[in-house]
Amino acid sequence: MMPAISDQDMNAMLAEESRLHQQEFNTNCALHELYAYAVKYSDQLAANLEEDEFSSRQRLALKLEQVHKIMAGEPDP
Repeated sequence: MMPAISDQDMNAMLAEESRLHQQEFNTNCALHELYAYAVKYSDQLAANLEEDEFSSRQRLALKLEQVHKIMAGEPDP
């Protein structure tokens, strides 16, 4: 029953909505993207975390592995 909207008007409306919300930050989305990156490069990340003195002292490679297990739903030993 409503009149059709043109592609140009739709694009203008979406661009305006994007502009209005550009200062908003979705933490969950950002964390998901970071986790997807960590999964993709998990071997390289773990190796670099083991090689780096500070990271090694902080046991960051082990902590990263724990995050992977938690996200995979594996039980904590």
